[in-house]
Amino acid sequence: MAVLVPIDGDGDGEGEGGRAKAVTDPAPAPAPAPMDMDGDRGALDVLAPAPMAMDLDRDRGRDRDGYGDGEALVASTRNGRGRGRGHLNDLPEDILAVILRRLLDTRAAARTSLLSRRWRHVWKWVSGLFLHHYQPHDSSIVRAALAAHAVHAVTNINKLYVVCLRSATPDAAASWIRVAAPLISGELAFCNRASVPFHMLFDEVFSDPIEERGALELPCFTRATKIALRLGFLGLSLPPSGVFAALRELRLSFVRFHGELTLDDTVMPFLEGLEIYSARGLASLTLRLKHLNWMNLSAVRGLLRLNAVVPRLKFLTVSCCFRSSTWLVAMAGVCIVAEELQVLKWLDWYCPRLIKFSQMPRLYVLSVSPFYPYGRHRQHTKFNPSCDRLLKTFSRIRCLEMLVFIEPHLGGVNPLMEGITRLPDIRFLHLQFSAHGHVYGASVLYMLTMCTGISNLKIGGDRYKDQDVCPPNCSCDQPPNWRDNKDISMRSLREVQMLNFRGKEHELDLLRVLVRVATGIRRIRITCHRSFAAWERLSAVIRSFARPETSVEVSQAPPSLQRQ
Repeated sequence: MAVLVPIDGDGDGEGEGGRAKAVTDPAPAPAPAPMDMDGDRGALDVLAPAPMAMDLDRDRGRDRDGYGDGEALVASTRNGRGRGRGHLNDLPEDILAVILRRLLDTRAAARTSLLSRRWRHVWKWVSGLFLHHYQPHDSSIVRAALAAHAVHAVTNINKLYVVCLRSATPDAAASWIRVAAPLISGELAFCNRASVPFHMLFDEVFSDPIEERGALELPCFTRATKIALRLGFLGLSLPPSGVFAALRELRLSFVRFHGELTLDDTVMPFLEGLEIYSARGLASLTLRLKHLNWMNLSAVRGLLRLNAVVPRLKFLTVSCCFRSSTWLVAMAGVCIVAEELQVLKWLDWYCPRLIKFSQMPRLYVLSVSPFYPYGRHRQHTKFNPSCDRLLKTFSRIRCLEMLVFIEPHLGGVNPLMEGITRLPDIRFLHLQFSAHGHVYGASVLYMLTMCTGISNLKIGGDRYKDQDVCPPNCSCDQPPNWRDNKDISMRSLREVQMLNFRGKEHELDLLRVLVRVATGIRRIRITCHRSFAAWERLSAVIRSFARPETSVEVSQAPPSLQRQ
C-alpha cells in the first residue's frame, strides 16, 4: 500500500523543511469487523464486511485510542512559521460527518469505522443515508443501517435514499419504511426496480396486462418534509390514520393504485407540491389542499374523476391522463377550483362540457395540447379540435405556449392548420416544433395571422436529429408562396428568438419574412444547435437583411441543453 511518510526534519513532518514522500507499505493483515460495544455488531457486519486497507491511527495492532498521528492519510503541511500539520483525524465529528456524506454511499461510510476507535460511530453522525439492497425479499441491510444509526445518531436523518435494483416485495419495502418513519425529519426517496430502463417502465403504464406485484401501505411520516416514491408499479395506499404534519412535497411515480385517492388538509395540512407520474389504477382523485402551490399529473392511466379544490395553486400541469377512448365513454368529469392559478399547462384532451375550471383572473401562461398542422391519422382530427376548444375558453392570456408536431412522412396529406380558428389576445407566443426535418415556416405564419399584436415571438426548432429531407412539393411547404407573404402586419413585434437553429434555408426564409412584416423588430436572438458548424458566421448573414437598428445575437447552446 502506498502511503505518505515524513522525510527530512524530526521524523514526524514537523521539523523545519519537513516534507513527505510516498513509499510502499505492505498491506495489513485482514482484520475482523470491530466489536460492537453497543449491540449493533450485526449492522456493521452487513454494512462494512470488507476490512479497510488503511489504519488511520497507524497503531498496527496496538490498542486504539483515536489519537494516532494520521500521516497515513494526510501529509504534513507547512505554515508561515514552517511548523504545523493537518490531520483528517483531528477534525470535529460534525465536519467528518459532512465529508462522509459526500460519499453518497452509506456502506462506504460505515467502513470507516475500521479506521480507528474514534471513527467507530462517526458514520452515524451523517444526516443523509444512501442505501442499496439487491434481494427482492430481503431488505435487512436497510433495516440494520437505520437501527444502528438511531442508536448513536446525534442528528436526525434529513435524507434517506434507498434503491432496490430488482423488484422489491411489498413486505420487504414495508419492513424498512416502518423503521424509517419516526427517524426522518427531511426527505425520503425510494427507487424500486432501478435496473429497469425508464422507457420500459413508462411502457408498462399503457401495457395490458401488467404483472401484479402486491401493495404497500405507507406509514405516517410525521416529520418528513418530502417524500418521493418510484415504486416500479408496487401498489400503494395511505395509512387509515395519522397526520403528515411536516410534509411539503409528495412525488409518486410508477405507482399502482386501487381505485380512489383522497388528499386533504386533515392528512397533509401543509402540502405545497404534488406530482403523480406514470400511474395505473387511479380512477378518482380528490384534493382539498389549501396550501398546495404546484401540481403535476402526467400519464395517470384510467383517471375518470378529478375534483380539486386548491385555492392557492399557482402552477398546474395535466398531461396524457384523459386521452383514451375508454375514458371518453366512462368519464365522470373534472372540476378544478384554483382562483390563484398563474400557469396552466393542459397538455391533454379538453371538452368544456366535462372539464370545468373556476375563474382564474391571475392566469399568465397557458400551454395547450400538441397540435398537428398536417395529419393522416384519425387521432389528429380529434386532438386539434380539443386544442381549439381550450384556446377559445380564454379571451386574454399574457403568454401562450404551443407544441406543434409535423409527422415524419406526410405523403399527400392535406393541411389541418385551419383546425385552429382563434387565439386569445396574447403578448408572447412560444411555438415549439417537433418537425422531423420538415419545413415549419407556413405553420408559423398561419398562427401569426391570428395574433398580429404580439410583442415577443419564440420559435423552438426540432431538438432531435433531422429525419430524411422532405420530398419536393411536400405538404409541409404549403402554400408554396408563404415566403412572399405580404398580408401580415406585425407592428407590435419587438423581439424574435429562435432555438435549436440548424442553418436550414427554410429557417432563414422565415426570418426574412418576419423582418419584412415586422418593421419594429429591435432584437433577434438565435441559439444554434450544436450540429450547425457555421454558427459564428450566421450573425453577418442575418444582418445583411435585418434593419440597421436591429440587434442580432447568435450563440450556440451547450451540449447539455440539447439532444440528438
